[in-house]
Amino acid sequence: PVLRQFYEQHHQPESNFEVVAVSMDDELASARAYAFEAKLNFPVLFDEGQKVANAYKVEGIPTMLLIAEDGTVVWGKAGFERGFEKELERELGLAKLEKPNDKPSH
Repeated sequence: PVLRQFYEQHHQPESNFEVVAVSMDDELASARAYAFEAKLNFPVLFDEGQKVANAYKVEGIPTMLLIAEDGTVVWGKAGFERGFEKELERELGLAKLEKPNDKPSH
């Protein structure tokens, strides 16, 4: 749900990034069922034979990668940690700059 919300909040048709889920399921039906149940609102690639996973050296799921237009990995994270969306915002240049007045007072 966190990545789905991230996509809803940040992705626009003119965005310079795309979120793509890569399914490593053995069967297409399983991948489709998961995408439907999870209500994924971004593209899902069925990675038959795990060619994409092998090309990017994915060893476990979830793995998140930022891949530049030339195919090079510019950022990666394996596993899920709370708040990863803030890190993703920073890496994509989407993080809002905090103004001095926005800081909580102590």
